Amino acid sequence: MLNFATKAKFQGYQAMASGQTSTEDADGTAHSSIGTTRLRGKSRLRQEDRRISPDPAIPFYIVGNVTGIGGAEIGPRLSELAETAVSIPAIPQVPDARGTLAAYLHGANRPNVTDLGPYRSLRPCQRKIKLSSFLSRPLSDNVTGMLSLSFERSRNWSLRGLSTASSFECT
Repeated sequence: MLNFATKAKFQGYQAMASGQTSTEDADGTAHSSIGTTRLRGKSRLRQEDRRISPDPAIPFYIVGNVTGIGGAEIGPRLSELAETAVSIPAIPQVPDARGTLAAYLHGANRPNVTDLGPYRSLRPCQRKIKLSSFLSRPLSDNVTGMLSLSFERSRNWSLRGLSTASSFECT
């Protein structure tokens, strides 16, 4: 069976049943299957497709944020410049500015957050194929031989977000 869906939104249901019987001894086999197909635009549903905002409790940013261990103050000199205890400054966008404490004042206690929606899927893209066959033959009056073969392959793809890294230095 081969189907082509030309609509952006399509939903289909399928039910199949088959059976065989012999004319003597009422010997037989039966098979049934039920399936559904649902297409909605792209096959992978990403977090950005829903209105899910980044979690501000997880200060993940592509460029980075500096955090104190366990939420502690980063350093007394930065806190003195900011005139408040600084436990999480955003790393400056411009790489050349990252060598001075003054560059971290703008993001003091205001971490940047990256929306991870484009990098995470809510539902994986799935592909599955299953083929099966059944053969039954009488070997004698009292014995029947049966052979059942099946092949199944399943693949799933999903996006799990960007990699994260944590590091600290003990002195």
